[in-house]
Amino acid sequence: MTAKYVLSITPTERGYEANPAWKLGTAISVYSRQELDTRLAAAKVAERAGEISAVSVRALTHAEQLEAERCRRLHVRRQQERARAQQRSHSRER
Repeated sequence: MTAKYVLSITPTERGYEANPAWKLGTAISVYSRQELDTRLAAAKVAERAGEISAVSVRALTHAEQLEAERCRRLHVRRQQERARAQQRSHSRER
């Protein structure tokens, strides 16, 4: 599944205190219109609570979608290779 949108937020100090993980990044890939609507609703709640000062959504271009899918597949392949290597390592230990 390929990302179609990027949802970005601008947290407030209160938001960073409530959600420390936001310090790692405040943009997320969104894969469907339904997911976007759900995330926007949650962002509006956080905005009313004073945790977010701004929300923006950008549709990805076709080229960006292709690149995002290529990166996702590469990530999955690496995870699978890592899991196989761990499995082989555990087999040798027995």
